[in-house]
Amino acid sequence: ENTRWTEDSKNFALRRKRLVGDVACVCAFVVYCGPFNSEFRDRLYHDFLADTQKRQVPGHAVVEKVSFLVDKGTMGEWA
Repeated sequence: ENTRWTEDSKNFALRRKRLVGDVACVCAFVVYCGPFNSEFRDRLYHDFLADTQKRQVPGHAVVEKVSFLVDKGTMGEWA
């Protein structure tokens, strides 16, 4: 059990560190991409991710925007 808790603690610290870049990309997407078509939004989002990586902002290589912004219960209500 101690091993599992130690591993979970390390994973949590890494997720917390990457949260900065993830939030930056998703916020940029929400603020700047709303009025554009999906093709252009995807291109802009890819550019946001590339820019944060170039600037060495900690973050995941890819962030699923919808699951980052909305919990599974809310997504279930959409179906």
